Amino acid sequence: MFIKKEVGQEEIILNISGPLNDNTTAECEKYLDDIVTGTHRIVTVNMAEVDSINSTCLRKILRTSQLLLAQNRLFRIVGCSDLLYSTFQKLKVENLIMIEKTPAL
Repeated sequence: MFIKKEVGQEEIILNISGPLNDNTTAECEKYLDDIVTGTHRIVTVNMAEVDSINSTCLRKILRTSQLLLAQNRLFRIVGCSDLLYSTFQKLKVENLIMIEKTPAL
């Protein structure tokens, strides 16, 4: 499930719950595309309730981060489970994206 929550005009939070797998890839891509074409300067993806991620969704997240960075916008992931954070560390994702284990409020 994907829920967008605006925090003023500057920030948007995308709350994701459940696995990011073949069944949710298209929806994940749609929400991230919408964020890229939006105007919020700060984009936070709350993954506190995500237990797994497939390579397609991970690539889309990395691409979204690159596009936002090119637009001088901030992209960050918050609320990672220990397992998901460990996956990100193994893939060195934290070298490319700001990742915080604590979820957004």
